[in-house]
Amino acid sequence: MKFLQKNILFPKRFGFYPYFWLIWLIFPLTTLWPFNTAHKIISGILLAIFIWFYRNGYSVTKTLPLWIYGQYLLCLILTITNAWVYLTLFTAWEIGSLPLSKPKFRYYLVGYYVTLGLCFAWMATQAGANFFTADNVGNGLVMMLFEILSPLGGKSISNSYRRSQELRAQNSRYADVIKRGERERIARDLHDTLGQSFSTITVKAELASKLLEKKPDQVPAELKEIAAASRNNLQLVRQIVTGLRQLSIAEMMIEVADSLKASQIDLETINEEMTNSWPAKTQNVVAEVLREAVTNVINYSHANQLWVTFDEVNNNYQVEITDNGVGYGEVRKNAHGISGMKERATIAGGHLETKTGRNGTAIKLTLPKETDE
Repeated sequence: MKFLQKNILFPKRFGFYPYFWLIWLIFPLTTLWPFNTAHKIISGILLAIFIWFYRNGYSVTKTLPLWIYGQYLLCLILTITNAWVYLTLFTAWEIGSLPLSKPKFRYYLVGYYVTLGLCFAWMATQAGANFFTADNVGNGLVMMLFEILSPLGGKSISNSYRRSQELRAQNSRYADVIKRGERERIARDLHDTLGQSFSTITVKAELASKLLEKKPDQVPAELKEIAAASRNNLQLVRQIVTGLRQLSIAEMMIEVADSLKASQIDLETINEEMTNSWPAKTQNVVAEVLREAVTNVINYSHANQLWVTFDEVNNNYQVEITDNGVGYGEVRKNAHGISGMKERATIAGGHLETKTGRNGTAIKLTLPKETDE
């Protein structure tokens, strides 16, 4: 399954969207079947390479120019050999849906329009005078307009979808913060009322044990037990208050989103809503790791995209933080970021793994469920 997710299937964050265009493969495949000539076999191989480039383009790594411009080249070749100009639609909607900065989007858009222009120019030269008949001109203009506007339409839809996702995620965080605000209020009330009350009971019980004269051989022991119980209750209240004041994932995600936005780094979260039911101790550990990891991304990664994936696998809570930056080399001896995150994970009974390379860094935090139940 891991092999399929890494090498065959499209990244989950794009949903079903990339698979939609694969339906259009019916048209070239029907023209190629059966593969009984050298031309059809070579065309089939080039089509398979094109789909491979199309799939890898959604990975958004440092090799993205190779996958996108490779698609442009293959589109041009297959248009010349098979008149499959509609394959450019795959790449058009792909570059429109990717989380690219404006300069990079323009960079790929220029390449797309150059490729599209060459494809239509080739088809016009091959059709000759027939290309300019009324029917061909009408159909050609409709097709051309659709091809020209496709990357812009894809970008608009993608931005709208991404903004709605961010808004839903942010609203969910605020809702959780409001809940926690109410819990904080309860915590203050407990501390100010019950805590004070128990403190008073303790003082009075200790004083009574000194002043009480009746049955002196029995009363002091009873009073000491009252005092001990009062102290225990007071300690319990303080523990409850401390537990309620632990940092939540929603609170940290609000802080993280604001910091990344200020640094012009796009944030995308997956399965964030499931963390609302995670235990407080687990959320506190995850929040602290998130804070340190995002600080490192902002300061050192040179990334423009960050993905945070939450999951529950077997008896573990898992959080994966991935960026598309430059990675890191050997960790400095006096650097406490990664070592601090690993230490937090170990104290909580879990572990933290890091992978880095030219395409970015991935941090995977795993915490056991049984320690929190």
